[in-house]
Amino acid sequence: RALADSYYTMTKEDARHYVEQAALDERIVDANVVAETLEVLQNAAHRFDFSNTYEAEMRFDVNIEDVDVVGYIDRVDFVEDTATLEIHEYKTGHVVPLKQDLRWAPQTLLYPEALARFPALSLGKNIAMVYHYLRSGVIMRFDYDETAATVARTWVANTQAEINKLTEGPSGWPATPSGACAWCPVRDGCEALAS
Repeated sequence: RALADSYYTMTKEDARHYVEQAALDERIVDANVVAETLEVLQNAAHRFDFSNTYEAEMRFDVNIEDVDVVGYIDRVDFVEDTATLEIHEYKTGHVVPLKQDLRWAPQTLLYPEALARFPALSLGKNIAMVYHYLRSGVIMRFDYDETAATVARTWVANTQAEINKLTEGPSGWPATPSGACAWCPVRDGCEALAS
């Protein structure tokens, strides 16, 4: 909550601090990526309204269909007059997907499903996913319903089944370190990443 409150009055210097800290935390070494992210954030900061923010960079670690799902939600708002929990996701890329493609994307499905499992957040009767494309100013919102919840649970179960198939046998599934390692919950003990 404190981070969300500080974003509400974010200055360009605050934006620089947050981007530099995120680069250190996520082990991002490409100076161009850091500079580009800073520019996008500084140019978009005036559009943010954090007056309903419950938490920023909210970590979740939930079990869906006997699969542990771990992630971070950029921002969660509670809109009291509609009893809605809004999940806000910020995108800095150049491409804005078609709304019909984004509606059934794994992130659109998983974040609300994860959030629905937080007992402390039962104050929200409704859940919505809101994407903010910072370069273009495009905002897309999806209300989460039982159909989306069913698709999310099915997607998790099917993905786990595919992973199980890939990892069976003598060779297993070799680790392939990449930029995604920053989000891996087992990165600290990964032999492939250490070498």
